[in-house]
Parts: sequence; C-alpha cells; structure tokens
Amino acid sequence: MSPYRWMMNNGAGILFATSLLLFAVSLAGSFGTPRPFPSEPGQSPERLMFLLSLVGGLGTAVSHSALTFFGACFLYRLDSAWASGGKK
Repeated sequence: MSPYRWMMNNGAGILFATSLLLFAVSLAGSFGTPRPFPSEPGQSPERLMFLLSLVGGLGTAVSHSALTFFGACFLYRLDSAWASGGKK
C-alpha cells in the first residue's frame, strides 16, 4: 500500500493525533516563561493574573486545535457513512 493511500485511509486518526499535538504545543507555548504561583496572602492581583493566564492558555490551545479536531470528526463521519453505504 502506498503512503498516500494509507494516509487517505487513516485521515481521521492522523488529524486527531495532529489536533492533540497542536493542543499540547499551544498549551506549552502559553507558559513559555515559567512564573511561580503566588502563595502569599497579600498577592491576590498576581494570583488572579496567574489564573487568568492559565485560562487564556487553555483557550489558546483549544482554539488552535479545534479546526483540526472537527476536520477529523468530519472525515470519520464521512468514512463511516460511505463504508456502510449511507445506511445507519
């Protein structure tokens, strides 16, 4: 089997793995500069900024990998529909 045909047969799995990789890389890139979690009681603005950057990092990671993940879902649905002849 040629590499092209193998990739076309396994496109949904490849896109799913790519979306997981994009998620992990985007999340790691959001925290490229290590900042310690503020633990002293008087540092509530710093603690809030840390938590906001955590939420922002998760949002960035999800937004970078979402299109690839939905592409994988779409290919999987098309493949399962065509394999069963359009009958469910």
